[in-house]
Amino acid sequence: MNAIGRRFRCFMASGLAIILGALAPTALGGDLHVIFAADRKAENVGDDLDCMVLNFVCAANLPKSQWKPHFLDYRRPMSESDILTAIRSVPIGPDDTLMFYYVGHGAYADPVNGTYLTPSGSSGRVLFASRLVEEVKARGPRLAVVVLDCCNRKKAPPAYAAPAPALPGELQQPTPLFDELFFKRSGVILALSSSPGEYALVKPAGDVADDGVPPGPIFTNSLADTLSRNAQTPMEWSQMLGLTQQQVDQYFNAMMGAGKTLQLQTGEIIRQERQTIQLRFYR
Repeated sequence: MNAIGRRFRCFMASGLAIILGALAPTALGGDLHVIFAADRKAENVGDDLDCMVLNFVCAANLPKSQWKPHFLDYRRPMSESDILTAIRSVPIGPDDTLMFYYVGHGAYADPVNGTYLTPSGSSGRVLFASRLVEEVKARGPRLAVVVLDCCNRKKAPPAYAAPAPALPGELQQPTPLFDELFFKRSGVILALSSSPGEYALVKPAGDVADDGVPPGPIFTNSLADTLSRNAQTPMEWSQMLGLTQQQVDQYFNAMMGAGKTLQLQTGEIIRQERQTIQLRFYR
């Protein structure tokens, strides 16, 4: 069975690459600050874009005192200036972790320049992933994380969010997985959700196919599911993302079908073998 006849959405930008700068064990301490940037005014995406499921997963695995979410204003077009101002404005201590999480459009330039974002309010200006890494790193957190959920293509459509899990009672300390990922390491991490030449798939909210895939970006949903299901198991970033890749593969294969083809909302028919999470280490 292939997916022709069903119309799917995908992002215009780059996949999941993890770039870690000299990750080293360190003592537990500080807060986890996450800047959520869901570009809900992006062309062909609108209100289908969301990353609130990750907000709920993080809140469910951290003490309230250590959880510091920050949200860009989704009611108006997002600009590169909005993103940089948000990164520069968050109050960060030397023991804190700062993560920037973006869901929206972008593109892949070339092997030298890599991935860049094209926020809806940027009037043609772009924001390279390398610039984001430097901006987050410059704030001086113990651990800097940049996650970009998008494609590696020049064109693409939309996304939606999965239902948020229920919150448990107030925690006294981070769960073992969140402790290991966000509080026992230092350095820099860049995460992208697909490899060059690939689309990052999104299941529209109106698609009622019984394929086991929740509505929304398959990477963001897979990451949230992996973090939630393995909250009591400490593991490294590479191992956690390996489990996320397994979930992405399951969702991807269910959406693409045996023929590895699908029809986008634009009417374009594409063939793609996989949505591949990249892992790269650098200093």
